[in-house]
Amino acid sequence: MNKFKETVARLKKESQQRKVLKDLDYNWIETQLNELGISRNDLTQDLMLDKSSLSLLLSGKRKMNKSVKAAFFYYFAYKKLQKEKNS
Repeated sequence: MNKFKETVARLKKESQQRKVLKDLDYNWIETQLNELGISRNDLTQDLMLDKSSLSLLLSGKRKMNKSVKAAFFYYFAYKKLQKEKNS
């Protein structure tokens, strides 16, 4: 029964992550940057993006595929965990 509960919890979490990824857009990224106090410069260095690519993504002029959305999602998830750990 314990394994069942763990599996259900994992599936719920994955479902929530899929919803976030589906809805993830440049507004969500800007919100995360502001909430965590991360600069665009930090983001370009941490994700190894050039400034023009990030600018196009955040302006909505370049569409984000699933891989790009996942990179942003897990980047911010990691930064939130780091912030919680240091608090």
